[in-house]
Amino acid sequence: MKGFLTCFLLSLNAIAFAVTPSDTLLITGSIYNSLGEEMPAVIVEQLSTKNYTFSDKEGKFELLLLAKSPQKITVSFIGYHKQTISINPKEFKDLTIILDEIEDAHLPQMTQSKLPRMSYFTINLGYEYYDSRFDNFTELKTEEIALMNKLDHFFTIGIAGCYRNIYALFNWGFSPTHTQDFAEYNYKHSVESGRFLLKLGYTFPTYQGGLLLTPTLGVTRTIYSEYMYPYDTSISLSEFIKEGSAEIKYRQYCGIIGLDGDFRLAGFGNRKQHDLYLSAGIGYIFKLHSRPYIKSNKTFLTSDNEFIQNGLYFNLSLKYYYIIRNKKNK
Repeated sequence: MKGFLTCFLLSLNAIAFAVTPSDTLLITGSIYNSLGEEMPAVIVEQLSTKNYTFSDKEGKFELLLLAKSPQKITVSFIGYHKQTISINPKEFKDLTIILDEIEDAHLPQMTQSKLPRMSYFTINLGYEYYDSRFDNFTELKTEEIALMNKLDHFFTIGIAGCYRNIYALFNWGFSPTHTQDFAEYNYKHSVESGRFLLKLGYTFPTYQGGLLLTPTLGVTRTIYSEYMYPYDTSISLSEFIKEGSAEIKYRQYCGIIGLDGDFRLAGFGNRKQHDLYLSAGIGYIFKLHSRPYIKSNKTFLTSDNEFIQNGLYFNLSLKYYYIIRNKKNK
């Protein structure tokens, strides 16, 4: 009898040992939304069980998977598409999970109420138009005015940065050189212009970053340059300069109030940190001083003439975005 009892107890111990969850798996990972922001309080649950956990304030989680249960997890948060993920026993550490927001206006308003924050750096190439006219310059000939009025189109290159939606842009633009002959006055007339632009604004991401709206305030410094040189090549340039000004610059400062819209064309790279955007902007331009500063190659000039500013400003550019992901905005 005593031997039988001993065998029975050993059998129970063997059965208990056989069902011990010796093959449990501890998985870890981080959860982000489509903008790369950490998502706290996301539910991570083992499929078909009540074994679950929540992500912390940095979007990180740990979960010990139960043995003899499906080695799958579900990741869910209100307002986002639920995901079911199969766990590979060889790749279960430092999982990166990105949840996509459900685009439905009728969902309960229980998602994050704060505006998504973005930090990024851009390089842009584009075109700008300013409605600037020289019609009131009575000191210029009609042909010269027509030539100067062509200097309202600019090709631009610039850089911009944004930290937590606070936006700053610096652009440099130039217009093509236009030349006209004045044989009767024995000189040629060339004009060109360059423009520096500084804009500040605040970015509002919409459609999960697919459209960025940025109201802006800016300041421009535009320099219109005239170059006059002999039509008759037999006259030396030094002799021509002695007779009159060979170079005149008109400098005008203006302010701009505008709105830029950036439309995402493509995203690529790790976590889509690299984006290509098409940007279009429109605004109102106004003079910060009534008369331009005029400088020749010899002296400063004074004039009662003014530029005509009709208020229209337009830009179109292609922007490369590098999305910065720091501790609070990975």
